[in-house]
Amino acid sequence: MARGVRESLQGRSVLITGAASGIGRAAAARFHTAGARVTLLDRAEDRLAETAAEIADAGTEPPLALPCDLLDHEARAAAVARTLDARGAIDVLINNAGLVMGGPFHEGDPARMHDLIEVNLCASLHLSRLVLPMMIARGSGHVVNVISSGATLGIPGFAVYAATKSGLISATRVLRRELTGTGVRITTLCPGSTTSGMTRAMLEHGKGPAMQPHHPPEVPAAALLDAVERGLEHVVVTHQPRRVALASFLDRLFPHLLDRYWERQVTEDEWLESARHSGL
Repeated sequence: MARGVRESLQGRSVLITGAASGIGRAAAARFHTAGARVTLLDRAEDRLAETAAEIADAGTEPPLALPCDLLDHEARAAAVARTLDARGAIDVLINNAGLVMGGPFHEGDPARMHDLIEVNLCASLHLSRLVLPMMIARGSGHVVNVISSGATLGIPGFAVYAATKSGLISATRVLRRELTGTGVRITTLCPGSTTSGMTRAMLEHGKGPAMQPHHPPEVPAAALLDAVERGLEHVVVTHQPRRVALASFLDRLFPHLLDRYWERQVTEDEWLESARHSGL
């Protein structure tokens, strides 16, 4: 795609994980309205059906809703196979599904940690591994990995979540270099603090990270569509872009400054107690 040229998604096959709620649901509606042939993956079967029915009238071809537990390796492969049977190809893969677990790391539930790593990191890599050979063979395709500012800012209370998203950032950077010249694009979308089912209990708690500015899922969903149409490599969606950029810069070059800041947050603002409510 030439610089500045916006690619049409009309008729393109787009596979979206975590499509039953939050950013995934909002993105499904955006891509469907843009003319894409969307396939929706989520383990919440009832909400997935509701999403498909809700957006069905917005485009010409009904969305394909495939219940899929991303913890299941075989279920992931089967979902890709069913998508290929129905659509003939997968032009865009959006690895959006994710879990979150907050609170002190040493108090975390080991089973929940396992699920977090499997869904956030392993499933995204596995699905990418399944679709990339086909994309490379035809010389076109696009993979989007939804990450988080929590992966770059060292936010206390989210160690395992940050580990999964940091891993996804590193993998994306490597893959971008590997895919040079293949015609396949790869994008990271950092949606910032988003109001969703994963954050609802934390927001209701009203302290610590809940006091940060949050935006509705439609905001990062619109940025996601724009990133795919324009072939952007990295997109950050936040109410405070300069503050986030400065914090990331300082955390890389002067981490002790951020250490002192987070020490105050953790001891004074009930930060970890609020973090415990995320993902409930």
